[in-house]
Amino acid sequence: MGPSGVGKTTLLSLLLRFYKPNYGEIYFDKVPAYAYDVSSLRQRIGYVSQSTQLLTGTVMENLRYGTVMHKRRMLFVLQQLPAFTTSSAACLQGTTRS
Repeated sequence: MGPSGVGKTTLLSLLLRFYKPNYGEIYFDKVPAYAYDVSSLRQRIGYVSQSTQLLTGTVMENLRYGTVMHKRRMLFVLQQLPAFTTSSAACLQGTTRS
């Protein structure tokens, strides 16, 4: 979060290895970013846009967009979050549309 033009998108693009830095290196836990498989690295970094757009469909379909995670596994992972409630479960089961 920060003012426009300070480099948020550039930093994210570098972290996700969309392009290489002109100089210097990026490290994750003392391991250079280039040592990680790009696909594996991108699966482990979350991004929350300032302007969120949901797709048509259920909340679960929106959460699973772009991932191969099975619906039951996704539900299990989400149930571990402190903010997860029974009404959250109803949304994820597809009874509530986005």
